[in-house]
Amino acid sequence: MKEGLKIKSIKRISIQDLLILDHERFYIVNKPSGLSSLNDRSSPDLCLDNLAEAYHPGSILCHRLDKFTSGAMIIAKDETAYRYFSIQFQERLVIKHYNAIVAGVHNFQNKEVDFPIYKSSNGSLRIDYAEGKPALTIFNTLEQFKHFTLLDCEPVTGRMHQIRLHLAAIRTSIAGDELYGGKDILLSSFKRNYKYAMHEERPLNQGYMLHARSLTFNIPDQEEPISVEAPYFNNWEVVLKILRKYDK
Repeated sequence: MKEGLKIKSIKRISIQDLLILDHERFYIVNKPSGLSSLNDRSSPDLCLDNLAEAYHPGSILCHRLDKFTSGAMIIAKDETAYRYFSIQFQERLVIKHYNAIVAGVHNFQNKEVDFPIYKSSNGSLRIDYAEGKPALTIFNTLEQFKHFTLLDCEPVTGRMHQIRLHLAAIRTSIAGDELYGGKDILLSSFKRNYKYAMHEERPLNQGYMLHARSLTFNIPDQEEPISVEAPYFNNWEVVLKILRKYDK
């Protein structure tokens, strides 16, 4: 896969378009934003699970990403490989790094956010010290702009929406993440004398800016762990290019 991969239409993609690594026991894909991991009501026939089954019958997703979170995912080719990776995730042996673009200028150096997360019966999530389950994320600044910051996010635990909730809790919401208070990236907000011809300016981001950048894990029959990096998709490359040009 090339850096800055452009997905013209999710409806026409296949696993071959997303492959990062193909091992005899498993494979790694770079899931685009907008593609569900499993079936959902909005697109019951189009999801990563179905694409994986078409590519290799018997494939099993070893973990999930939110629909609008892009990046690296491990898919097992059989039950034995799935159990192998499940144990690694359960024992927190898989090291996960995400990249996020957030509003504001932040200088995080191994900043630990240790806020418990509670999932209610209706599926909503919140920080809750009384009933929440332990959740720890480590944040580091990768690049600063005048109005935004590129972060590395390492979720030590694996709670649903963990990174999004933790960033919102410290008033550092992810750009475009409306559910947790994130605002869109508008070129007019930082480019001088910017004018647009349309009735309403379109945001630079397409959804929220969270990308599962890398995974480090053990594989069967090999002593040393391996690391796999998921390249940014084209939208990420465009946003970063514009920020580096007009928001430095």
